[in-house]
Amino acid sequence: MLKDITGSGWSSGQCCNGGSCDFTAQNCIDRMTTVATSLGFSEILMDPWGYPYMFDENEMEGGNCGGKDRIWVVDPNSGGIRDNNWTDYNMSIPFYLCP
Repeated sequence: MLKDITGSGWSSGQCCNGGSCDFTAQNCIDRMTTVATSLGFSEILMDPWGYPYMFDENEMEGGNCGGKDRIWVVDPNSGGIRDNNWTDYNMSIPFYLCP
C-alpha cells in the first residue's frame, strides 16, 4: 500500500501548519522529494504549474478501508499557498487491499 511505501498516511500534510499550507516551503519540497524517491522516481514530481504533486495515502489509514489514496495538484491560481479552501484537482488510486 502507498502508505507503507511512503511511511505516512498524509505526506502532503507535512506541508501544512494548522489550516494553512505552503507548497513552496522547503520542508514541503523535501518531503515530496522523499515521497518521489521512495516511489522509485529520481526527483520530485512537479505539476504543470511548478508545484509538487501532493500525496494523501488513505487506504487502510487507521486500519480501515475508508478511503482511496489520492494524488492531487494545488489550485494553479493559489500561488502555492492555501488556507481551508480545498479547491484542488485530484485523482484516486485504485485500491490495493480494500474491496
